[in-house]
This record gives sequence, structure tokens and C-alpha cells, in this order.
Amino acid sequence: MKKILIPTDFSEVASFAEKAALSLASRIGAEAVFLTCIKGEDHGKFFQMTEENVPMKVKEAFEAFKSRRQLTDSPYSVVYTHDKLTEATQQYAASHEVALLVMGSSGTYGWKQLWGSNAQKVSRLADCPVLIVKNEIGDAAFRNILFASDFRKESRKPFESLYEFAQLFGAHMHLAYVTTIETDGVETYLATKKMNAFKDVCQGLKVSTHMLGDVNAALGVEHFANEKNIDLVAMVSHQDGFFKKLLRGGSVSETLINRLEKPILVLPV
Repeated sequence: MKKILIPTDFSEVASFAEKAALSLASRIGAEAVFLTCIKGEDHGKFFQMTEENVPMKVKEAFEAFKSRRQLTDSPYSVVYTHDKLTEATQQYAASHEVALLVMGSSGTYGWKQLWGSNAQKVSRLADCPVLIVKNEIGDAAFRNILFASDFRKESRKPFESLYEFAQLFGAHMHLAYVTTIETDGVETYLATKKMNAFKDVCQGLKVSTHMLGDVNAALGVEHFANEKNIDLVAMVSHQDGFFKKLLRGGSVSETLINRLEKPILVLPV
């Protein structure tokens, strides 16, 4: 069975990611695995958490988590580690064939070390897609998906996986290239040609292409996502040229993930 991994501190804020992950797990027939970090000395291992062996440090939070899960029929399990949550997340995902990693935006116990700059590291280095959720998103039905990219060849395979994901919802796919004041006509022509090549992948779905003009690319994506009621913004990691333009030398986490209230899906190359 496929696995969806959710790093969590069992807080109310983390419940946004919990609910989204369980909704997606039910939709694709996957098991949701919740991973939490507890201080201890036995490093490099993962321990199954059951009602009989809940560590005292998280007992109260775990009880609240368990009560929130009473209404779900999706299979799930809880594991904990004594390692830092960032390293543990990558290690578990790589060794347990995790299909999707779902992260909340902030929290209290153990979570702050994952968020901030480390969230960028997780999304950049993970071998599976990383979904970042900042708010309540209901049944996680992503019907309007924005794919912002420079549409390089190496983005084709990740985009194909996004297309398969979009098929689960019968989504309307929006392909967008953001132009700035420095953009010339040649760049616009080439970007349109590249987008059309990607558009051909999406058989059976409604697809629109967009050349977005704005002060910078980050604002272009943000404005379009808000104006068009986009449910999910998707990007490919390791697009150095696009991200430099997008973020003026910063990181996707520092800009869009921090600014945008929409869920963001980071796809590995």
C-alpha cells in the first residue's frame, strides 16, 4: 500500500495537514503515517506508537490527535523518533516508499525546527512530492491547479506525475510562465511554445496557458492564484534559473510558501 507521510506535533495547527493527508489517503488508497519527534537518546530508529506505549511528553497531544481521527475510516499509523524531524522525515520517506509528504505550516513541539529554513531543505531534497498546507482545505479536492514553471525539459517528468495527480480530481490545469519588465518578445514566444508542449500531455483535462506579467514572478504567481481561486500551486524543485528569477535569489520557502495562503506542491526532478 502506498504511504503518505505527515510530520506532526499533534497541534491544532498541524491538524490542517492531518486532514488533508487523510482525505488524499482515502482518495488514492494509501496509508497515512504520522511522524513525530520526541527528545531521547536512541537515535537512528523509528518506533511504532500505540495506545499502550505513548511517551508521556506527548500523551496529552496524542489523545487530542486520536479524538480528531475518530471520524475517519482511512488507515493510519503513528511513529516517533528521537532524531531531528527534518532528517527523520527524509530518512523515513526514502526507506519506506513514501508517495507523498504532507507538511503543516507551523506549530509548537518539535515543529519549529522543521519549518522555517528547514522546510525548504525538505522540499528541495525529498524524493517524493511535498504538499505544504497552511489552512483548512476541507476534503482536499484540488479542482483548479496552477503549475508555475520555466518549462524546461527536466520538468516534463515531474509535470507528468502532476497530471496523474490532477486526474484524481478532474482538475482544470493552469500552466503559467511569469514575465517581468525585463522580458522580451523572444522569451515570450519561446515560453508559449514550451507551455504548449506541456499542454499536450494533459489528455482528458481542461488546460489553460497563461503568460503572467508582474513586478516579479513571485507576485505574478500570488496574484494569479488569488484572483483565479486556484486550489493548489505546483512547482518543480531544482529549477535554479526560474527560482532565481522567481525569488530574486531567495528560496521558494522564503517567498511563496511564507506569503501564499494556498496549498503548495513541490515536485522533485
